[in-house]
Amino acid sequence: MAGIFDWMKVRPDPAATAAQELCDAVMAQARAPALYQARLAEDTFEGRFGMMALHGGLLMRRLGAAGPEGREMAEKLGEALFDRIDYALREEGVGDASIARKVRKLGEEFYGLARALDGVLGGEAATAAGIGQVLRRNGLGGAQPDALAREVIARASRLDRCTDEELLCGRVGWGDERCNG
Repeated sequence: MAGIFDWMKVRPDPAATAAQELCDAVMAQARAPALYQARLAEDTFEGRFGMMALHGGLLMRRLGAAGPEGREMAEKLGEALFDRIDYALREEGVGDASIARKVRKLGEEFYGLARALDGVLGGEAATAAGIGQVLRRNGLGGAQPDALAREVIARASRLDRCTDEELLCGRVGWGDERCNG
C-alpha cells in the first residue's frame, strides 16, 4: 500500500536545496566574527545586513557568470536571502503593516550594492580604491573600507575559482577551503 502513495511524497527540488545551502554560506560569512572584531562592520542589524548584502552580491555576481542556470540559481538565492530577511524583521517585531516597505527598501539597497560591486569588479583593473568607494557609498567597511575592499577582491577571486557545477550544487568556498571540500 505504501507504494501507492509514493507519488504523493514531496520530493525536494535540488535547485531549491542548493540555493538554501548557498544562502546558509552567505549568512555564515555575514556573521563571521572576524569582520566585526576587525571593525569592518558594525554589530547591528544594519551592519549584518550590509555584510549579507556584500557576500550575497559577490555570490550572485559569480552565479551570473555561470550562464542561464547560474542566473536562475542567483534568483533563487536572492529569494532565499530575502525570506531570511523577512523572518529576521518579524523576529525584531516589525509588523505586517510595514514589513513590505522595509523589505522593499532593503531590497533596493541589496541590489544596488550588487550592481555597484558587479560594475567595479567587472573591469580588468578592479582596485581596492574603486571598491572602497563603493563600500563607503553604501556605509560598509567601518573606519577601514579599504581593508574590507582588499578582502572583497580576495573573496571574489576565491569565488571565481569555484566551478559552475560546484556552485550550482550549493557548494561555495569563501576562504582557503576548496569549494568541493
